[in-house]
Amino acid sequence: MDRGIVMISDPERERAIDQFGRLCEMAQPYDLQISLEFVAFAEVSTLSEACGIVEATAAANAAVSVDILHLMRTGGSPADLERDGLRFGAAQLCDGPRTLPRDQWEHEAVSGRLVPGTGEFPITAFLRALPANLVVGVEVPQGIPVTSPELLAEARRSIEAARAVSDRLR
Repeated sequence: MDRGIVMISDPERERAIDQFGRLCEMAQPYDLQISLEFVAFAEVSTLSEACGIVEATAAANAAVSVDILHLMRTGGSPADLERDGLRFGAAQLCDGPRTLPRDQWEHEAVSGRLVPGTGEFPITAFLRALPANLVVGVEVPQGIPVTSPELLAEARRSIEAARAVSDRLR
């Protein structure tokens, strides 16, 4: 099954649920899973809120994407991923300091993530809490303009770093 990952920016919860449900319905004939990503500084900012919306739609192709950065910034932990009935769409991996002032979260998410293994996030526990067949991407935007060869080298470095911190990614 292919997937699309979406975020919700609508402050009205019922309308957000309705629109997310409609999107899932439109995607169903294409065998497309719609995965809702919660973002620490957005309208749907926690794992619990994302799960609530996915559950409220009752769509078979609705799921939750979990980015370790947003899980950590909202006070979550890998143990929270073991909740009953959680349907995973994908996961995103990076690293960072255990705590960071709230006013720096957006900058960190967009251009200040650390390469896996260079910060304090519980990466091993996070990966162990995920289903074995779940797609895990590495997301480490650095906010520095680079040329194509430099970008490719940075991507390789990030993937190699992620593989070094977990047997799962080798």
